[in-house]
Amino acid sequence: MALHISIDVDQTILNDDGHLMPGVHESLAKLKANEHYQLQLWSKGGAAYAREMAEKWGLLQYFGSYASKPDVAIDDLPEDSTPTCRLGVPFADAASAIDEFVAESVDTALQPTRKLVDLVAEIQKEQAAVERIYGDLFCKDKSVPLHPVPFFGNLEGAKIVTIALNPSTTEFKPWRKWPKSPMEANELACRLSSYFRSVDPRPHPWFGDYQEALGIIGADYKINAAHLDLSPWPLRSPSTLKKQINSADLLSRYNTALETDRNRWLEPLIDCCAGKLKVVMIIDPFANRAEATRSICIRSNPELCIERCDGPEQVKLWCWERQDSLKRLLGAKVFLG
Repeated sequence: MALHISIDVDQTILNDDGHLMPGVHESLAKLKANEHYQLQLWSKGGAAYAREMAEKWGLLQYFGSYASKPDVAIDDLPEDSTPTCRLGVPFADAASAIDEFVAESVDTALQPTRKLVDLVAEIQKEQAAVERIYGDLFCKDKSVPLHPVPFFGNLEGAKIVTIALNPSTTEFKPWRKWPKSPMEANELACRLSSYFRSVDPRPHPWFGDYQEALGIIGADYKINAAHLDLSPWPLRSPSTLKKQINSADLLSRYNTALETDRNRWLEPLIDCCAGKLKVVMIIDPFANRAEATRSICIRSNPELCIERCDGPEQVKLWCWERQDSLKRLLGAKVFLG
Protein backbone atom coordinates (compact mmCIF):
# COMPACT_ATOMS: atom_id res chain seq x y z
CA MET A 1 0.00 0.00 0.00
CA ALA A 2 1.50 3.33 -1.06
CA LEU A 3 1.72 6.30 1.25
CA HIS A 4 0.54 9.34 -0.69
CA ILE A 5 2.44 12.48 0.31
CA SER A 6 1.13 15.87 -0.81
CA ILE A 7 3.63 18.77 -0.69
CA ASP A 8 2.82 22.48 -0.89
CA VAL A 9 4.88 24.64 -3.26
CA ASP A 10 4.79 27.79 -1.15
CA GLN A 11 6.96 28.00 1.96
CA THR A 12 7.89 24.31 1.59
CA ILE A 13 9.54 24.18 -1.82
CA LEU A 14 9.85 27.92 -2.50
CA ASN A 15 10.62 30.80 -0.15
CA ASP A 16 8.98 34.26 -0.06
CA ASP A 17 11.13 35.42 -2.97
CA GLY A 18 9.98 32.52 -5.15
CA HIS A 19 13.37 30.82 -5.02
CA LEU A 20 14.10 27.23 -4.10
CA MET A 21 14.46 26.55 -0.38
CA PRO A 22 17.83 25.08 0.75
CA GLY A 23 18.05 21.28 0.72
CA VAL A 24 14.87 20.69 -1.32
CA HIS A 25 16.50 18.41 -3.89
CA GLU A 26 18.11 16.31 -1.20
CA SER A 27 14.85 15.96 0.79
CA LEU A 28 12.80 15.08 -2.27
CA ALA A 29 15.39 12.53 -3.34
CA LYS A 30 15.13 10.81 0.06
CA LEU A 31 11.36 10.62 -0.22
CA LYS A 32 11.44 9.49 -3.84
CA ALA A 33 13.92 6.74 -3.00
CA ASN A 34 11.24 4.94 -0.98
CA GLU A 35 9.17 2.97 -3.51
CA HIS A 36 6.19 2.98 -1.14
CA TYR A 37 5.86 6.79 -1.28
CA GLN A 38 3.95 8.61 -4.02
CA LEU A 39 4.64 12.35 -4.16
CA GLN A 40 2.27 15.06 -5.33
CA LEU A 41 3.03 18.78 -5.59
CA TRP A 42 0.17 21.19 -5.02
CA SER A 43 -0.42 24.92 -4.80
CA LYS A 44 -3.33 27.23 -4.08
CA GLY A 45 -2.28 28.79 -7.39
CA GLY A 46 -3.43 25.63 -9.16
CA ALA A 47 -2.03 22.41 -10.59
CA ALA A 48 -0.58 24.12 -13.66
CA TYR A 49 1.35 26.56 -11.47
CA ALA A 50 2.65 23.71 -9.29
CA ARG A 51 3.93 21.86 -12.37
CA GLU A 52 5.41 25.07 -13.79
CA MET A 53 7.41 25.62 -10.60
CA ALA A 54 8.57 22.00 -10.60
CA GLU A 55 9.78 22.37 -14.18
CA LYS A 56 11.43 25.73 -13.51
CA TRP A 57 13.47 24.36 -10.61
CA GLY A 58 14.23 20.93 -12.05
CA LEU A 59 11.92 18.93 -9.79
CA LEU A 60 9.77 17.07 -12.31
CA GLN A 61 11.49 13.73 -11.67
CA TYR A 62 10.23 13.65 -8.09
CA PHE A 63 6.47 14.07 -8.57
CA GLY A 64 3.86 11.76 -9.98
CA SER A 65 1.04 14.32 -10.02
CA TYR A 66 0.15 17.99 -9.48
CA ALA A 67 -2.91 19.56 -7.91
CA SER A 68 -4.53 22.72 -6.61
CA LYS A 69 -5.54 23.09 -2.97
CA PRO A 70 -9.04 21.54 -2.73
CA ASP A 71 -11.96 23.55 -1.41
CA VAL A 72 -14.33 20.57 -1.44
CA ALA A 73 -13.42 16.88 -1.34
CA ILE A 74 -15.95 14.31 -2.57
CA ASP A 75 -15.24 10.69 -1.68
CA ASP A 76 -17.23 7.53 -1.06
CA LEU A 77 -15.06 7.08 2.04
CA PRO A 78 -15.19 10.45 3.84
CA GLU A 79 -12.29 9.59 6.13
CA ASP A 80 -10.08 9.32 3.05
CA SER A 81 -10.85 12.85 1.86
CA THR A 82 -8.64 14.56 4.45
CA PRO A 83 -5.01 13.86 5.33
CA THR A 84 -4.40 11.58 8.27
CA CYS A 85 -1.56 13.81 9.41
CA ARG A 86 0.15 17.06 8.53
CA LEU A 87 3.86 17.57 8.90
CA GLY A 88 4.90 20.72 10.74
CA VAL A 89 8.66 20.33 10.36
CA PRO A 90 11.33 21.96 8.18
CA PHE A 91 11.21 20.26 4.80
CA ALA A 92 14.77 19.07 5.21
CA ASP A 93 13.50 16.89 8.09
CA ALA A 94 10.43 15.63 6.22
CA ALA A 95 11.84 12.32 4.98
CA SER A 96 13.12 11.23 8.40
CA ALA A 97 9.94 12.45 10.13
CA ILE A 98 7.72 10.44 7.79
CA ASP A 99 9.88 7.34 8.15
CA GLU A 100 10.04 7.56 11.93
CA PHE A 101 6.65 8.90 12.97
CA VAL A 102 4.15 8.36 10.17
CA ALA A 103 4.81 5.60 7.65
CA GLU A 104 4.52 2.52 9.85
CA SER A 105 1.54 3.87 11.78
CA VAL A 106 -0.43 4.70 8.67
CA ASP A 107 0.06 1.23 7.21
CA THR A 108 -0.66 -0.77 10.36
CA ALA A 109 -3.74 1.30 11.14
CA LEU A 110 -5.36 -0.31 8.10
CA GLN A 111 -3.65 -3.69 8.13
CA PRO A 112 -3.46 -5.30 11.59
CA THR A 113 -0.85 -8.04 11.78
CA ARG A 114 -1.64 -11.72 12.09
CA LYS A 115 -0.44 -11.60 15.70
CA LEU A 116 -3.09 -9.03 16.60
CA VAL A 117 -5.84 -10.76 14.61
CA ASP A 118 -5.06 -14.06 16.34
CA LEU A 119 -5.26 -12.36 19.74
CA VAL A 120 -8.67 -10.92 18.85
CA ALA A 121 -9.78 -14.41 17.79
CA GLU A 122 -8.67 -15.84 21.16
CA ILE A 123 -10.74 -13.28 23.02
CA GLN A 124 -13.76 -13.89 20.81
CA LYS A 125 -13.65 -17.59 21.72
CA GLU A 126 -14.30 -16.64 25.35
CA GLN A 127 -17.66 -14.99 24.63
CA ALA A 128 -19.90 -17.95 25.52
CA ALA A 129 -18.08 -18.55 28.81
CA VAL A 130 -18.09 -14.84 29.67
CA GLU A 131 -21.82 -14.54 29.00
CA ARG A 132 -22.49 -17.59 31.14
CA ILE A 133 -20.47 -16.29 34.09
CA TYR A 134 -21.12 -12.56 33.89
CA GLY A 135 -24.31 -12.35 31.85
CA ASP A 136 -26.10 -10.12 34.37
CA LEU A 137 -23.30 -7.53 34.08
CA PHE A 138 -24.13 -6.90 30.43
CA CYS A 139 -26.78 -4.62 28.97
CA LYS A 140 -30.26 -6.03 29.49
CA ASP A 141 -31.38 -4.90 26.04
CA LYS A 142 -31.04 -8.06 23.96
CA SER A 143 -31.18 -6.06 20.73
CA VAL A 144 -27.76 -4.60 21.55
CA PRO A 145 -25.00 -6.66 19.87
CA LEU A 146 -22.19 -8.05 21.98
CA HIS A 147 -18.67 -7.84 20.60
CA PRO A 148 -15.41 -7.82 22.56
CA VAL A 149 -13.35 -4.67 22.13
CA PRO A 150 -9.77 -5.57 23.09
CA PHE A 151 -8.43 -2.19 21.91
CA PHE A 152 -9.35 1.04 20.17
CA GLY A 153 -7.05 2.53 17.52
CA ASN A 154 -3.68 1.82 16.00
CA LEU A 155 -2.30 -0.36 18.79
CA GLU A 156 0.63 -1.67 16.75
CA GLY A 157 1.84 1.86 16.01
CA ALA A 158 1.12 3.32 19.43
CA LYS A 159 3.73 5.25 21.36
CA ILE A 160 1.19 6.19 24.02
CA VAL A 161 -1.70 4.16 25.41
CA THR A 162 -4.58 5.17 27.66
CA ILE A 163 -6.06 2.43 29.85
CA ALA A 164 -9.53 2.59 31.45
CA LEU A 165 -11.95 -0.01 32.83
CA ASN A 166 -14.17 -1.42 30.07
CA PRO A 167 -15.90 -0.39 26.83
CA SER A 168 -19.18 1.45 27.30
CA THR A 169 -22.42 -0.35 26.53
CA THR A 170 -23.39 2.79 24.59
CA GLU A 171 -20.66 1.94 22.09
CA PHE A 172 -23.19 -0.51 20.67
CA LYS A 173 -26.18 1.79 20.21
CA PRO A 174 -27.86 1.22 16.81
CA TRP A 175 -26.51 4.44 15.29
CA ARG A 176 -22.97 3.24 15.91
CA LYS A 177 -23.59 0.60 13.24
CA TRP A 178 -22.14 -2.52 14.81
CA PRO A 179 -23.35 -5.73 13.15
CA LYS A 180 -25.74 -7.81 15.23
CA SER A 181 -24.19 -11.04 14.00
CA PRO A 182 -20.72 -12.29 15.06
CA MET A 183 -17.74 -10.75 13.28
CA GLU A 184 -14.71 -12.54 11.87
CA ALA A 185 -11.56 -11.79 13.86
CA ASN A 186 -9.91 -10.00 10.93
CA GLU A 187 -13.02 -7.86 10.35
CA LEU A 188 -13.18 -6.87 14.01
CA ALA A 189 -9.43 -6.17 14.21
CA CYS A 190 -9.60 -3.93 11.13
CA ARG A 191 -12.57 -1.99 12.49
CA LEU A 192 -10.84 -1.44 15.83
CA SER A 193 -7.48 -0.51 14.27
CA SER A 194 -9.17 2.16 12.14
CA TYR A 195 -11.60 3.17 14.91
CA PHE A 196 -10.39 6.76 15.26
CA ARG A 197 -10.38 7.39 11.52
CA SER A 198 -14.01 6.50 11.10
CA VAL A 199 -16.51 9.26 10.36
CA ASP A 200 -19.52 6.95 10.09
CA PRO A 201 -19.75 6.42 12.95
CA ARG A 202 -17.31 8.79 14.57
CA PRO A 203 -15.38 7.67 17.67
CA HIS A 204 -17.40 7.50 20.87
CA PRO A 205 -17.72 10.94 22.56
CA TRP A 206 -15.95 9.56 25.66
CA PHE A 207 -12.64 9.89 23.84
CA GLY A 208 -13.04 13.63 23.16
CA ASP A 209 -11.44 14.86 26.39
CA TYR A 210 -8.58 12.38 26.14
CA GLN A 211 -7.92 13.36 22.54
CA GLU A 212 -7.62 16.97 23.74
CA ALA A 213 -5.09 15.84 26.35
CA LEU A 214 -3.08 13.92 23.77
CA GLY A 215 -2.96 16.97 21.52
CA ILE A 216 -1.10 18.88 24.25
CA ILE A 217 1.87 16.53 23.87
CA GLY A 218 1.75 16.13 20.10
CA ALA A 219 -0.06 12.79 20.10
CA ASP A 220 -3.25 11.67 18.38
CA TYR A 221 -5.46 8.59 18.52
CA LYS A 222 -5.48 8.57 14.70
CA ILE A 223 -1.76 7.86 14.44
CA ASN A 224 0.44 7.17 17.46
CA ALA A 225 -1.97 6.55 20.35
CA ALA A 226 -4.40 3.77 21.23
CA HIS A 227 -6.77 2.84 24.04
CA LEU A 228 -7.06 -0.33 26.09
CA ASP A 229 -9.47 -1.40 28.82
CA LEU A 230 -8.97 -3.79 31.71
CA SER A 231 -11.81 -5.88 30.30
CA PRO A 232 -12.60 -6.10 26.58
CA TRP A 233 -16.30 -6.68 27.30
CA PRO A 234 -18.96 -3.92 27.40
CA LEU A 235 -20.00 -4.38 31.02
CA ARG A 236 -22.51 -2.08 32.65
CA SER A 237 -20.84 0.79 34.48
CA PRO A 238 -20.36 0.79 38.27
CA SER A 239 -22.72 3.77 38.57
CA THR A 240 -25.44 1.72 36.85
CA LEU A 241 -24.77 -1.40 38.92
CA LYS A 242 -25.00 0.61 42.15
CA LYS A 243 -28.65 1.30 41.40
CA GLN A 244 -29.57 -2.39 41.34
CA ILE A 245 -31.12 -4.20 44.31
CA ASN A 246 -28.21 -6.65 44.55
CA SER A 247 -25.62 -3.93 43.88
CA ALA A 248 -23.00 -5.23 46.33
CA ASP A 249 -22.87 -8.64 44.65
CA LEU A 250 -22.90 -7.13 41.15
CA LEU A 251 -20.08 -4.70 41.95
CA SER A 252 -18.00 -7.47 43.51
CA ARG A 253 -18.39 -9.61 40.41
CA TYR A 254 -17.73 -6.61 38.18
CA ASN A 255 -14.41 -6.00 39.90
CA THR A 256 -13.57 -9.71 39.63
CA ALA A 257 -14.28 -9.59 35.90
CA LEU A 258 -11.98 -6.59 35.46
CA GLU A 259 -9.18 -8.26 37.42
CA THR A 260 -9.53 -11.60 35.61
CA ASP A 261 -9.55 -10.06 32.13
CA ARG A 262 -6.73 -7.64 32.93
CA ASN A 263 -4.49 -10.43 34.19
CA ARG A 264 -5.18 -12.50 31.09
CA TRP A 265 -5.23 -10.00 28.22
CA LEU A 266 -3.45 -6.77 29.14
CA GLU A 267 0.14 -7.98 28.79
CA PRO A 268 -0.32 -9.65 25.36
CA LEU A 269 -2.10 -6.51 24.14
CA ILE A 270 0.75 -4.30 25.37
CA ASP A 271 3.18 -6.65 23.63
CA CYS A 272 1.44 -5.89 20.32
CA CYS A 273 2.94 -2.39 20.49
CA ALA A 274 6.16 -4.09 19.35
CA GLY A 275 8.47 -2.08 21.58
CA LYS A 276 7.25 1.32 20.33
CA LEU A 277 5.26 2.14 23.45
CA LYS A 278 6.71 4.94 25.60
CA VAL A 279 3.87 6.32 27.77
CA VAL A 280 0.90 4.73 29.54
CA MET A 281 -1.87 6.73 31.20
CA ILE A 282 -4.01 4.64 33.57
CA ILE A 283 -7.45 6.17 34.12
CA ASP A 284 -8.74 4.53 37.29
CA PRO A 285 -10.09 6.08 40.52
CA PHE A 286 -8.84 3.13 42.61
CA ALA A 287 -5.15 3.39 43.42
CA ASN A 288 -4.66 -0.29 44.37
CA ARG A 289 -6.18 -1.58 41.14
CA ALA A 290 -4.19 0.97 39.14
CA GLU A 291 -1.00 -0.15 40.84
CA ALA A 292 -1.66 -3.75 39.81
CA THR A 293 -2.25 -2.52 36.25
CA ARG A 294 1.00 -0.60 36.40
CA SER A 295 2.87 -3.74 37.47
CA ILE A 296 1.63 -5.65 34.43
CA CYS A 297 2.71 -2.81 32.12
CA ILE A 298 6.14 -2.63 33.76
CA ARG A 299 6.54 -6.37 33.40
CA SER A 300 6.01 -5.96 29.69
CA ASN A 301 8.40 -2.99 29.45
CA PRO A 302 10.33 -1.71 32.51
CA GLU A 303 11.19 1.58 30.78
CA LEU A 304 7.61 2.80 30.32
CA CYS A 305 6.58 6.20 31.66
CA ILE A 306 3.34 5.49 33.56
CA GLU A 307 0.92 7.85 35.29
CA ARG A 308 -2.40 7.24 37.04
CA CYS A 309 -5.20 9.79 36.77
CA ASP A 310 -8.78 9.80 38.05
CA GLY A 311 -10.28 11.34 34.94
CA PRO A 312 -9.83 13.62 31.92
CA GLU A 313 -9.05 16.84 33.78
CA GLN A 314 -6.16 15.21 35.63
CA VAL A 315 -4.89 13.73 32.37
CA LYS A 316 -4.95 17.16 30.70
CA LEU A 317 -3.17 18.77 33.64
CA TRP A 318 -0.50 16.06 33.69
CA CYS A 319 0.10 16.46 29.95
CA TRP A 320 0.21 20.24 30.25
CA GLU A 321 2.68 20.30 33.13
CA ARG A 322 5.00 17.78 31.45
CA GLN A 323 4.45 18.66 27.82
CA ASP A 324 8.07 19.40 26.98
CA SER A 325 9.48 16.16 28.43
CA LEU A 326 6.63 14.06 27.02
CA LYS A 327 7.04 15.56 23.55
CA ARG A 328 10.72 14.67 23.66
CA LEU A 329 9.92 11.17 24.85
CA LEU A 330 7.36 10.61 22.11
CA GLY A 331 9.47 12.29 19.45
CA ALA A 332 6.52 14.58 18.69
CA LYS A 333 7.83 16.49 15.66
CA VAL A 334 4.65 15.94 13.68
CA PHE A 335 1.35 17.79 13.96
CA LEU A 336 -1.22 15.01 13.91
CA GLY A 337 -4.86 15.49 13.09
